[in-house]
Amino acid sequence: MKRFLIILAVAVAAASCVKSEVGNNGSISFQTASLLSKAGITGTEFPQSESFGVYAWSAGTIGEYFMDNETVSYDTEDKQWKPSTTYYWPKNATVDFISFYPAGLSGLKVEPDKLTFTDVNVWNSQQDILYADKAAGFSDNSGLVSQQLNASAGVPTIFRHALSKIKVKVVLAYSHKEDPDGTVYDWDVTLNSLTLSGIKTSGSAVLNLAATPTEGIITWEKPANEVWTPGSAVNTPANYLAIPQQMTALKAIDIVGETFVVPQPLATGGQKANLIFSVKTTRNGQPFLNEPNIPVSVDLISPDIPSWKMNHSVSYTLNICPAGERELKPITFDPSLVQWENDYVTTVVDLGL
Repeated sequence: MKRFLIILAVAVAAASCVKSEVGNNGSISFQTASLLSKAGITGTEFPQSESFGVYAWSAGTIGEYFMDNETVSYDTEDKQWKPSTTYYWPKNATVDFISFYPAGLSGLKVEPDKLTFTDVNVWNSQQDILYADKAAGFSDNSGLVSQQLNASAGVPTIFRHALSKIKVKVVLAYSHKEDPDGTVYDWDVTLNSLTLSGIKTSGSAVLNLAATPTEGIITWEKPANEVWTPGSAVNTPANYLAIPQQMTALKAIDIVGETFVVPQPLATGGQKANLIFSVKTTRNGQPFLNEPNIPVSVDLISPDIPSWKMNHSVSYTLNICPAGERELKPITFDPSLVQWENDYVTTVVDLGL
């Protein structure tokens, strides 16, 4: 029996990065900026424990690339971000750079004016994916650095999130109610399970350069509505609770931690949170009703959240109302009377006279 009203509250955080620095002296190194947000890693600096990939192009290069899918890591001794192989600035040419995370990402094709993600399985890998603004037309500026003329060492590498992420918490809106007639209700609510379903697990996307200048930091145009083209496969629902959770009124329970998802349109009857509750109702201090394993589902689409967008973090709060509404709905009656149906009988009474 569906008795619960689940009131959905959603908060969205959009990550943005604005730090940029230019230049280098001698060998080529990188200056990173990002908002990496997996497993509690947050901030505006790319973590020094991670590495990223880079492609680079320069006039006069023999072959297609100046840097061909190089891995860049932080050198703790020199305190610089360096590629695995040392590269030096060309004497008479500039270099264009496009960086991405993680290094060696499967399903990503990097071209000078286009990034193509193809059938990337996000749900199973749970790996954050970042892409950097293109750094175009850079050259050695060690002279500016040494003179402190508004320049610093490192190719500017400004990362942005290619994915969405979601998290879910559950709150019991109330557990006690006193009616005007003096009747007192109390509810003992246990959350037995919570699963997510209908989530597209993989997807594809194409990002084109927003402009084509020959130098500077160039951003990318996101796909329409900032969503990918999702594949047809959906996730296999799994219970996020190791054991049932006894709920306390107004105390939130974090159920689904930060989870990466393909940016995708949402639909009624599509992406859902599915919950199972057990509820014991007490009336005027006496046991009144025992309802185990009540299933309830709620769509993750809302008027404010028609899709999970790139670079957005969506926080869902499911407010659980035991009596089916934010305020309790009392039981009332509507009496009516069915008219008599008339039957007529004629019989012979024999008096024996």
